[in-house]
Amino acid sequence: MSRNAVQAAGQTGPRDHTYLNLGTFYMDGNSLQRYFGVPTTGGTQPILSVHEPYERLGGDFSFNYRTFNLFGVYLYGRDHNMLPVDASGALIPLPLSPTGPYPASFVSGGGPPPSTAGSSRRTT
Repeated sequence: MSRNAVQAAGQTGPRDHTYLNLGTFYMDGNSLQRYFGVPTTGGTQPILSVHEPYERLGGDFSFNYRTFNLFGVYLYGRDHNMLPVDASGALIPLPLSPTGPYPASFVSGGGPPPSTAGSSRRTT
């Protein structure tokens, strides 16, 4: 094979090779939310923490043929929202007001419950 038989560029410029790339991705975690809670009888206001689990998964592809390039991404996300409730168990509308009402705990609201807690379990 001679040196002239293999070329990286033609008369019209560089030649791109045909290829197909496929990929996947997955991520899960816990989003930390903190709110001021109901003031105690001593006047202190506790900080309530709740972890909201989430998942993201998807795939991507890229196809190249000469000067044509097609690419795309698919993303699926699922969240487990934890909603604040007051001392009587009534839902508190979001966003929370700085003047109250203050949350006493949290309940799972929307989507399947987290694997570590039932759908009716309260988290403080």
